[in-house]
Amino acid sequence: FFNPFDEVIILEVVKKIMRSLKASPRQAYVVYLNPLHKEIFQSAGFTEVYYLKRLTYLELSILCLEEDKI
Repeated sequence: FFNPFDEVIILEVVKKIMRSLKASPRQAYVVYLNPLHKEIFQSAGFTEVYYLKRLTYLELSILCLEEDKI
């Protein structure tokens, strides 16, 4: 994602991702550029496995949800 939505929409996206993962458990990664609402993913159980900030406008977060945390 490149921060495509506000927090209300991101919350719905995370809910849909979680429903999909519960229906078919697997490890999942989210690549999130300019992650303004990454705490929503983290509150759903995703862990930040990589973070990079370059300059003042480029920020990257890779989040992972392990299959055993679903």
